[in-house]
Amino acid sequence: MELKKLPQIKIWTDEPTNLSKHKLYKGKFVMAHDGKFFAKLFPEKEYDGSKFFHNEVLEEMGVKKADSPAVKKEVEGGGKMEVELIEDYVEVRLHGKSSIYGPYNPDCVDIGEIEGVIHTMFDLIDLPILVIPDLES
Repeated sequence: MELKKLPQIKIWTDEPTNLSKHKLYKGKFVMAHDGKFFAKLFPEKEYDGSKFFHNEVLEEMGVKKADSPAVKKEVEGGGKMEVELIEDYVEVRLHGKSSIYGPYNPDCVDIGEIEGVIHTMFDLIDLPILVIPDLES
């Protein structure tokens, strides 16, 4: 299936990321059963969750018919993601559930992988990153 060809983790935006300027990025994420994690983030002012759906995260990565039963079988679930600069650290919050793929399992989140990608993506040289895998529990 198409998800097997995708990288282990991919988080992206359509524009250069700048936490100093925007402070908060929001988006949606999808997790596969094999632990792969995909998310698309937007600066808070540009994010409209009612117009951006979880299947679009996978479609932008080249997965065709991302809402098909075959793809749904490979997806663990999904939720919302927020990355926020809070004074001297960055908080990454994962919460909610996908109306297309259902809830995700917070125990399957690879916190170290997400920290590494966020660190590189936002060019965070000395700031610690706190990943919170589930605000609902």
